[in-house]
Amino acid sequence: EITGRQFNWDVRYPGPDKELHTLDDIVRYDGNIHMPMGEDVLLVIKSQDVLHSFFLPNLRLKQDVIPGMEQAMWFHAKDTGRFDIVCAELCGWGHYKMKARLTLQTRADFDQWLAETYQAEQAMTTAKVGQ
Repeated sequence: EITGRQFNWDVRYPGPDKELHTLDDIVRYDGNIHMPMGEDVLLVIKSQDVLHSFFLPNLRLKQDVIPGMEQAMWFHAKDTGRFDIVCAELCGWGHYKMKARLTLQTRADFDQWLAETYQAEQAMTTAKVGQ
C-alpha cells in the first residue's frame, strides 16, 4: 500500500500474517520501496492530503490519487533494478522533494529484505517500550 502525503510516499507491507492493517505491518517513511520482480504486483495507492500522481517513468506507469479514494495499480516487472518514483502532480510548495526509489529484486532478495526490515522494526519497538 502506497500513501502520498505532502511531501513523501509512505509504504505499508503486510507482516508475517500477510494481512494489511494489522499490528505486524511494516511501515516505511523513507521513500525506498522494494518489490519482487517476475511476479504480478498489486499496489493500492491513496492520498492523505491533496492530489498526487504516483509515476514510475522507467516502467511507464502512472496513477493519479485523490484524497478519500483508493486506486489500484498492477504491474509485472521483468528485470531487477532501481527506478525513480516521482509525483507528477503539482502538490504544493515542497513538490520538488517528493521523490522515492523503487528497488525491484528477486523474490529471495525481497523476502530477505522484508524479514530484516521486520526484525529491525520489532527491535526498535521493543527498545522504545523498554525505555
